[in-house]
Amino acid sequence: FFFCSRCGSPQGWRCPARPARTPSAQRPVATMAEDTSAQDYVRVKRRNTIIFLYVQLSDTASDLRQKLSAISKVDAAEMKLFLDKNGDVPLDEKKSLADQKVENDQEIFLVYRTEDGSSWEPVEVGAPEEGA
Repeated sequence: FFFCSRCGSPQGWRCPARPARTPSAQRPVATMAEDTSAQDYVRVKRRNTIIFLYVQLSDTASDLRQKLSAISKVDAAEMKLFLDKNGDVPLDEKKSLADQKVENDQEIFLVYRTEDGSSWEPVEVGAPEEGA
C-alpha cells in the first residue's frame, strides 16, 4: 500500500497529482559525456584498490589526478601516476595520454606521498588472497 508523496493519496504512483513520466525515448541520453559506451577508461591501481576511470585520450596526468582526487578525497598534489608496475615510468604531467601511448583499459599505478612528505611510497599492487 503506497501513498503519493505529493498529496498523500493512497493511490501512490497512480495519483493524478503526480506528473506523467517522460517516455524513455524522450529522456536525455548520458549526462557524463556524449556517450559513455564509446568512452575510453583506464584502471588505476594502488595496493588492493582498482579504480575504473573514464578518460579522454587528450587528458593529461594532471587531469587524471584531479579526477582521482575527487573520488579519493586525497589532494592531487599528493599523488603520482606511473605506467609500469615497477615505478620506473611516470606519467608526464604535460603530455596527453595519447602522446604517452596510453590505450583503453590500460593499467596505471598510483602512489601517494609519504606522511613526512619527503618521498613517495613504493608502487604496491596487492594480489587477491587465496580463498577470499
